[in-house]
Amino acid sequence: MDTSKIEFYDEKKGVITDILDAAVKSFGFDQKSYLTTKLQLMRIVEKSGYEGLGLSDVAIIANKLVAKLADHAGYLLVEPKEEVSTKAASVLPSDSTETGGMNGVDIEPVVSQSSVTLSDERPKVSKAPSVKGKEKLLQLIHLLPPYISAADAKFYSAQIRSSRLGGPTSSDVARTTADFDQLIAKQVLEVYSDEFDALVKEEPQAFFERVEMVSGQSREVDISAKLRKQLIRVSSVAQFLSVKDLVERHLRDYREPAHVEKKKMGLFFWRKK
Repeated sequence: MDTSKIEFYDEKKGVITDILDAAVKSFGFDQKSYLTTKLQLMRIVEKSGYEGLGLSDVAIIANKLVAKLADHAGYLLVEPKEEVSTKAASVLPSDSTETGGMNGVDIEPVVSQSSVTLSDERPKVSKAPSVKGKEKLLQLIHLLPPYISAADAKFYSAQIRSSRLGGPTSSDVARTTADFDQLIAKQVLEVYSDEFDALVKEEPQAFFERVEMVSGQSREVDISAKLRKQLIRVSSVAQFLSVKDLVERHLRDYREPAHVEKKKMGLFFWRKK
């Protein structure tokens, strides 16, 4: 796909990532839903005819898609002052049906206490693991060192290439691509969990975030417990890398406060009740 025609493509991707990161840290948004939601939002950004969708529109769309989850977590969605463009309005869920469309793209938030699942562009079909999924897993494994050794990464790659496509079998011996995905994720988590605990111990203030209240006041909350829950829920290599990247972005923002204040100004429309 050619993204060169999409205005401010990297910035739009950054806005989506920042909003979903905040949803994870504020609401306990799980990584499976994080990845699904990000894919849905990127499809909107990359949709033909929507190259000129504004950054504020992208923020409005993303905020609306997690609005119900925010409500479950004790937050309110505060409407932005900016006028919603025609294109953004056509993407947003309607107030009455909670669904919306964009030139054939259906968006239907299905809300639980801890996640939001969005519909695909196509009808919902139970998908079997694919060759494409196997290739993606092989690519992700190369991003895992130092949490596994280079030798282990090479060994697992060879095992996955010769394994059959399929879901988890709950077998003591890995037999399918999904079995290996879970096995490797569990192995790297054992190492990374210790690293995460050390980070929290060394820089405890880095894991406090300021929450804006509807009253205009603010207070600091410890998000380390929510991030730790994200690690516990991880069941795939992709989810592990997503959590790890989230923690790294969070620490970077803490260490560069001027950068994060400029970046997040006016980005989130949630306020604690």
